[in-house]
Amino acid sequence: MGVRYQFRTKLLLLFLSIILLTLVSIGFIHYWNLKKEVEKRARVNVEHIMQLQINAIESSMVNTENAAWRLSYDKSVQNYMTQLAHPPAELSSQLDRRIQFEQQRSQIGRFRFLDFNGNGKSFGTTLFVRSEVDEIRDAESIRIMSEMDDKKNHWRIASTNHSIPRELLFIKPVFVVSNFKPAVNVGILQVDLKADWIVNNLKDLKKRNIGDFYIANADGQVLLAADSAGMKRTHVLAEAEDGLVMHSRFTMTDWYLVAEIDKTILLEGSRKAMWQSITAVGVIFLLAIGITVAFSNKITRPILQLRQAMRRMEHGVFDVTVPVHSKDELGYLGASFNRMTEKINILILEKYQVELAGKEAQWNALQAQINPHFLFNTLSSIESLAISGNDPNKISKIIHCLSDMFRYSISAGKYGQIDEELDHIRNYLYIQKIRFGNYLSYMIDIEEQLAGMPMIKLLLQPLVENAIIHGIEKKQDGGYVSVQVFSLSDDAYAIEIEDNGAGMEAAELQKLLQKLGMAEEIEAAGRRSIGLRNVVQRLSLHYGGKADFHMTSAIQFGTVIRLTIPKREG
Repeated sequence: MGVRYQFRTKLLLLFLSIILLTLVSIGFIHYWNLKKEVEKRARVNVEHIMQLQINAIESSMVNTENAAWRLSYDKSVQNYMTQLAHPPAELSSQLDRRIQFEQQRSQIGRFRFLDFNGNGKSFGTTLFVRSEVDEIRDAESIRIMSEMDDKKNHWRIASTNHSIPRELLFIKPVFVVSNFKPAVNVGILQVDLKADWIVNNLKDLKKRNIGDFYIANADGQVLLAADSAGMKRTHVLAEAEDGLVMHSRFTMTDWYLVAEIDKTILLEGSRKAMWQSITAVGVIFLLAIGITVAFSNKITRPILQLRQAMRRMEHGVFDVTVPVHSKDELGYLGASFNRMTEKINILILEKYQVELAGKEAQWNALQAQINPHFLFNTLSSIESLAISGNDPNKISKIIHCLSDMFRYSISAGKYGQIDEELDHIRNYLYIQKIRFGNYLSYMIDIEEQLAGMPMIKLLLQPLVENAIIHGIEKKQDGGYVSVQVFSLSDDAYAIEIEDNGAGMEAAELQKLLQKLGMAEEIEAAGRRSIGLRNVVQRLSLHYGGKADFHMTSAIQFGTVIRLTIPKREG
């Protein structure tokens, strides 16, 4: 590369004066056009940023409103509101668990219930003493709701004396509906949406020199800003003399997201664009010089070919060679490169064969581990049925189902069709239904066009078995298990196993998911982890990163497991 660098230096010295004159001339010709273009791009960029911010904020607002709607129409909430002065402890505990579940999926800070007698209760917070700030907020919420003729929902921001607000408040009336009686407004549900993340976003935009961003009302009064100085601003919707002012209205409220961009920032972008243009023109002009190409072609061609070959190797193409036409230093370099690629290909082939053999052995081990697992549980079900009753028809049916399960599990090949896998699950669930009776119900559903789609055999039984053992059996009143297969897109489909069993705490679920990639820890963690490990590892072995395992659970609400599988293998 040293020879090439010296030649390039001689060319630069030869044409330096011409290049500089050309760059400066072309740069100033395009400067004004570039300046306008930069300003236009700045507007588009800011509009895009503003829309992203509005979408993010309104998404949280929608989630908050949905949570409020769900709670306000809950009979237990309505009963709680009618007894807000002295609520029963059991009803408060039940409502607290429900609200904790709602808070897991949003930026909601807390829920506060108010009646028109001055009583108020908060959930979702560790502060149980009614503060002076709470009294001010409660009075303001009741005043706003009493002044509204239509008793609709209302958004406002908790802020006083130009301090940076930390919460957005959503106010919703709560009605008690009885048969043949008009709805009665018994109080107000006030939901606090955390505003810290919105303020942090505004600060981040300011630090990145994009501009000052505010959330203001229709009169231009600032409601949210990055700092206390910004909270004191008024009439921010008016055009500024020394900058660019842009604003976009929220769809859910009469608020505006306002952006103020200093003109110096725009001019700085114009200058950068000018110098970038000069640099680009210089490179193009340099490459276009015919004399440079004529003198450097013979020397640089072997090096360029070698560089192209190395770039292909960087992208995973290893069966590449370069032509060798000379015996000088460049020819020796090319021959050495060819010998190196040959050795690399040999090593890759050997490593691939070893990994392929190891993956095949691992697959067979997983398959062998699953078969005894479901056999033991099925035989236990038959034993329980034989002890509990003398119905030969049920025993005959369960043996018939078991034989079908054996036939499917020992059939040739690792793969079957989705409808065959679901028939296997129906046999298993039928056996469990005979064992548990009305304690267990189930449902299996599949889109018709997916019935013949290939899939891994015996993939779903560990998941269904976990749903029964760790979900349904732990509930005194039993429950249901559903298995659904449906398309997600032209390239993928989903298999969803859901139960309404005991469920898991968030900490327990997180701990289990973290262990799915750690074979030693899972092996000691119990049968639930063994089944999940088999499913996850078999998905990984067959589909690589194209398949996905997703699991959600909530205590007393049950567990949902979704497998996302590609329709076409590759």
